[in-house]
Amino acid sequence: MPIANDNPASEPTSPACPCGGSALELVGKTPRVGPYPELKTFRCSDCGEVITVESD
Repeated sequence: MPIANDNPASEPTSPACPCGGSALELVGKTPRVGPYPELKTFRCSDCGEVITVESD
């Protein structure tokens, strides 16, 4: 289940899935800790591909 988007203006667009270019759903966030950046995890509902990206 995708998580709620509290502030859509600050969210980048979802990355496209390599399987067919459909947008991925945001399924999790890991908060920034010390020198480590915030991480966002996206999942493709079609193929199940999971991608984690650093957020600013």
